[in-house]
Amino acid sequence: MTKHTSKKPSSTPKKGSISQSMSFFTKIRPYLWLIGIIILIFSKTLTYDFTRLDDAYYLLDNQSYFANLSNIAQTFTQSIVAEQYRPILFSSFITDTQIHTSGTWMYHTTNIIFHIAASCLVFTTLIRLQNNHGVALVLTTLFAIHPLATQTVAWIPGRSESMLTVFVLLGFLSFLKFQQTASTQHYCWHLAWFTLGLLTKETAILLPAFCGLYLLLVLKQRPFSRQSLILLAGWTVVAGTWFIARTLALTATTNEMTSVGQASALNLIGMKAFWLNIRTIPELCGKMLFPVAPSVYPQFSIFATVLGFVALGCLFAALFIARKGWQNVVFGLVWLIFCLLPPMVIRATGDRFDYLDYRGYLALVGFLFVTAECARQFILKKHEQKALYVAYAVIACFAAITWFHTPNFNGEEAFWSKAMQEHPSLAESYLHIGTIRLAQDKPAEAEALLRNGIQRDSTLALAYSKLANAIYTQRPATTFDETVQLFRQARTLNKKLTDPHINLIIIHIQRQQYAEALQYAADMQRAGLDLETLRPDVAGVLRSIRQQEK
Repeated sequence: MTKHTSKKPSSTPKKGSISQSMSFFTKIRPYLWLIGIIILIFSKTLTYDFTRLDDAYYLLDNQSYFANLSNIAQTFTQSIVAEQYRPILFSSFITDTQIHTSGTWMYHTTNIIFHIAASCLVFTTLIRLQNNHGVALVLTTLFAIHPLATQTVAWIPGRSESMLTVFVLLGFLSFLKFQQTASTQHYCWHLAWFTLGLLTKETAILLPAFCGLYLLLVLKQRPFSRQSLILLAGWTVVAGTWFIARTLALTATTNEMTSVGQASALNLIGMKAFWLNIRTIPELCGKMLFPVAPSVYPQFSIFATVLGFVALGCLFAALFIARKGWQNVVFGLVWLIFCLLPPMVIRATGDRFDYLDYRGYLALVGFLFVTAECARQFILKKHEQKALYVAYAVIACFAAITWFHTPNFNGEEAFWSKAMQEHPSLAESYLHIGTIRLAQDKPAEAEALLRNGIQRDSTLALAYSKLANAIYTQRPATTFDETVQLFRQARTLNKKLTDPHINLIIIHIQRQQYAEALQYAADMQRAGLDLETLRPDVAGVLRSIRQQEK
């Protein structure tokens, strides 16, 4: 990564060098290579089902919302998810649903497309910054197949990071073109990409900071030059307009996606959340450099934290390795660290994971900037041929790790079985696998799993409800009182949970205890849940009971 100039390398590549070994490069071939290797690694995700980690809230439980094309306009004026204003992201889900209303293949296709686009833009950006096609392609290949990118591609909601990366990199490239040409066209494109980034995910607010740092640190421009002031004015207008639109949208409410709103309403926000999340920085940095044990549901561990501090040490050592290009190293480090910071001020208290790997996707670009500068200043000058062989080995290793890690996102059972294997004390895993066994008509297995889950976390409301279903299915004559008690406990822990309310009504109707069934229906109504909408068949039975009583 060098200062932004239009110079091209003029020397003839040495025999056996990366530049010569990659001699097949033309303008299009690197992109075809990236497209091919991404499709090779990730095409199997096209058949993957929902994991029921947020994707159920976003999509599975709200198919009717995303099936309505007119709701695209609503995403720009209302916050359909608590504390989030991401109309471009949700519009992409709506568009996918129009193309294919059932199944998941269209969602996964779009995820792959955005990952391809992000990878191609990473390559383009590296070329613009350091002018060595061979190094750029090696590093971009690592990005494209990196185990840290697996969740972004294989987990449907993970596309928020790949979409964000596409718009941020397009905005950064337009910024570089504007600096070179002072063209109004490139200036407008830069602001347009910045706007789309903000409308995709809030982290895009960092783009002006990255551009400003590059201006001052790498291009060494005066902070109050005419071009700088023009950029500052544009950023202020775009960010201000977005902030007003976001504020208005967050004050508006929609009841069409209540499950998402409820799931997001338990967030801890501020410095306390930041300090609880502080280990995210070393652990994600460790996974960038040493992705030896990728996780589907990460929790902080001593091993990952220590490995992360080793990785941070290596990154900061780059300042000494690439002394002549220290400005570029600092720029990459700032990009990396700053991209990890925004999610850290929010901690979802209802979740048991400490962070998710996909949050390191955009930060990984900063890691590549640092690595590119080290390669340019040190490796290519002294150990170029050896570096080529090491690069091939690392690519093969990363590809293998990603290949075997990707199937862990193939549906609910694969995902939560892996989570249980990684963290045997994780109560949610027992809840999900127990629910699957119940659906498979294996109530005894379900009961054992659900009891294990409750033993590990006595606040899991849904676990009590599913356990009640499991024991009542096996022993309806002898477990009625225990079943009622479990459903009531679930209802106490979460009054908005529909499952225990409905089941209490059903089992009392089955026992012809109509007064109790009507009472539970009244309780459900007081909790703000509409039985007529949720279970019209049960509501119809209650209407008949009321008519008979009259």
